[in-house]
Amino acid sequence: GADLRQHVGLAGLSARAGQKFSVNFDFEGSSADRTYFRTSLHDYRKIRARAKYQLFQSLSFAANFSYLENENPDPSIRYDFLNRDNSFSLFWTPAGGKRITIVGDYTRSTLRSDLGYRDPSTGAAERSFYQDSAHIATALLDLNLPAVNGATPKVSLGGSLFVSSRSRASEFYQ
Repeated sequence: GADLRQHVGLAGLSARAGQKFSVNFDFEGSSADRTYFRTSLHDYRKIRARAKYQLFQSLSFAANFSYLENENPDPSIRYDFLNRDNSFSLFWTPAGGKRITIVGDYTRSTLRSDLGYRDPSTGAAERSFYQDSAHIATALLDLNLPAVNGATPKVSLGGSLFVSSRSRASEFYQ
């Protein structure tokens, strides 16, 4: 059998500025001489960054960024893959969320996959190409109403949306 060789490098950094701000950064990179599956990670770079800022005891913000790029240059495969996600969130919980909690989140995402293959019926070189760009958002409001007969009723309002374009455009609202 053939041996698979892959060399992977990892790095990370975590920093804090007082009690209010923190940031984390991760990197992973690799090169391989071959892969087991055509779409496996081959020569790739993966980056992820996360930041959180606590403006007040009751209000915080978070941001996330991720990036993955993978390439398999083998002429019989020719695979390129890219995925990017950027998100921003806010959390508001006055008085520790005793009466009200608000959560909001927005993500912008892109994905691209480009893979060469041979048509099994004709033997001709073909290309499978997929691309997607999406907007994803969620907003939630939780209200704790005054107690009635010892029970605390809760009202939750909110919704989510997913809107994508490119290869398979779709929309979803809830």
